[in-house]
Amino acid sequence: MKHLDAYIARQFALTVVFSLLSFVALFVVLDLIDNLNDFFDNGIGFGLAVQYYLSSVPEVVLLTSPVAVLLSCLYITGRLTVSNELTAMFSAGISLQRIIFPFGAVAFALTLFNIVNSGWLLPKAMVYKHKFATTYFGKTFESLFPKGSVHILESADRILTIGRLDASTGSAERVTLETFDGSGMTMRIDAERMSFDETSDLWIFENSRKRFFLPDTTLYVHNPGTDTLKLSVTATTLQEYRLLPEEMNIVQQYRFIEQKK
Repeated sequence: MKHLDAYIARQFALTVVFSLLSFVALFVVLDLIDNLNDFFDNGIGFGLAVQYYLSSVPEVVLLTSPVAVLLSCLYITGRLTVSNELTAMFSAGISLQRIIFPFGAVAFALTLFNIVNSGWLLPKAMVYKHKFATTYFGKTFESLFPKGSVHILESADRILTIGRLDASTGSAERVTLETFDGSGMTMRIDAERMSFDETSDLWIFENSRKRFFLPDTTLYVHNPGTDTLKLSVTATTLQEYRLLPEEMNIVQQYRFIEQKK
């Protein structure tokens, strides 16, 4: 039975790969016809064009793999029937469930690959593809970071508000950090600028103003220099705000959702 499983699985897997390559080739031809003038106008050479279309492969594979599996199943089953191999298997007492097993094994392996593809490979490819389209085709993509202020639940009792973000460095301007105890605010920090020190793993607040809200009074402290503070977010976390959802891997998406709750 192992030889039979290997025979069917090999034929099925090769057909799936051929189907996926056919879909990729079809996509390249259609997209090349659509963008050929842009390639010539922007002086895009053969090497850059190859890199651009290689970055499109994970997306095409993810979208077309269900159809490729379906067509491959129909093709292999039909070929086994025409060559009377399927009839011989049934005559030998092999059940339908046993014949289906190698199909399921290959499909399961492709499913595992697509999980890795959609979770990690595709996001990296989309980052390159969008950067290429922005640089050479003049396309623009809307970031998740809004033009106005954004509020981040930094911890269970602290809210970080950022007025302007420099996505290239992860630094921020017009920063407010509010600390709560229940429904009441206990402290508020306003700073002109906030940057991350990777050596100490601390945030540096420049020209900060602190307000401590006590039961009977409010204390005010102004520091024209710098203050350091430990936050749960890092510069890398803030830099991820410039990414589109399809450019984030699973870990980045989970972290982004948790911080937006």
